[in-house]
Amino acid sequence: MDKLCNFCDALKWSAESPGLCCSNCKIKLQSIEDPPEPLRSLIFGENITKSKSFLTAIRKYNCAFQMTSFRGKQILHDKFMPTFMIQGQIYHTAGSLFPVHSSEPKFLQIYFVGNDNSEAEFRHKNIPNIDPIIVIELQKMLHLHNNLIRSFKAAIDSHENEDMENLNIVIHAERVTYGNHPGRFNAPSVIVIQLS
Repeated sequence: MDKLCNFCDALKWSAESPGLCCSNCKIKLQSIEDPPEPLRSLIFGENITKSKSFLTAIRKYNCAFQMTSFRGKQILHDKFMPTFMIQGQIYHTAGSLFPVHSSEPKFLQIYFVGNDNSEAEFRHKNIPNIDPIIVIELQKMLHLHNNLIRSFKAAIDSHENEDMENLNIVIHAERVTYGNHPGRFNAPSVIVIQLS
């Protein structure tokens, strides 16, 4: 990205048309806060070697920290398909908060295995060839700044001595924070996510 919008200061590629981001100042965009450390340094290249390693494998890191699995009806053609196609409804599956029947943790479950090294090991096992030091730094950042992870952790801690199988997470779709667009906080289509 090498161009700056004259109106909203958005970074753009040189081939992008003027006004694509804000319709030449007709749309007032809220400014985006810088991401917390260490993500900021990794994105903006403050340590060139580490940043290059991160940006080269950014999709792998994204997959290593995903909380849900992506689902949909996939369309397969007989010929070469460089991308995948889906049809109909797409959705994310959250699964249980804890591994079922002594299986290995995956997705959201990895966030609650107990310590940084165990978390990093499971992430590295699922997504090889990522830097374990970067993984641990990003894990710490997410535990500190991600409201969803903090909420789940608080719920787990407050029910530590209870039977977790009887707990449910309820998402109230009608509760919208003042000043935000109602569609921004759409609830998932599932009614109950079970803690188990």
